[in-house]
Amino acid sequence: MSFDLSLDRGDLRINANGDLAIVENTSKLVQDSLKILHTPIGSNPFFPSLGSPITTLNVGQNLNQQFAESRIEASITKTLETLQSIQRRQELIQTITPEERIISIAEVSAERDSQDPRQFNISVTVLSGATDTVLLPSFSLSTTITGDNL
Repeated sequence: MSFDLSLDRGDLRINANGDLAIVENTSKLVQDSLKILHTPIGSNPFFPSLGSPITTLNVGQNLNQQFAESRIEASITKTLETLQSIQRRQELIQTITPEERIISIAEVSAERDSQDPRQFNISVTVLSGATDTVLLPSFSLSTTITGDNL
């Protein structure tokens, strides 16, 4: 069984007893998925192909709503397929539980926010190896140019 350090908004989580908290099973699947989706592709100098282009995909572009949403959805799907590939390689050297492994990507939805057309609301559902349906916490994607996008 594998585990990872638990993150809370990018910071390490500390247990009440002062130890570093860990995530396992479904919690690890959720954290691994969100971590790869929120990591801009190319930002990790040790693994430049790890990450997702969704943080910069439509930045500064005024695209047709359906086209923009489909680009984001395809990017998320490709990124999660990369995570599945990483998990398969990980299984060769380490035991991982069925609960922490993505078997299939059930649904990916990117919808332009009706109040702020620069925002896209993202929801993702995957199926774990334990045949559990896992809904990742929803998040928003901004297409506004910021210092993070440069």
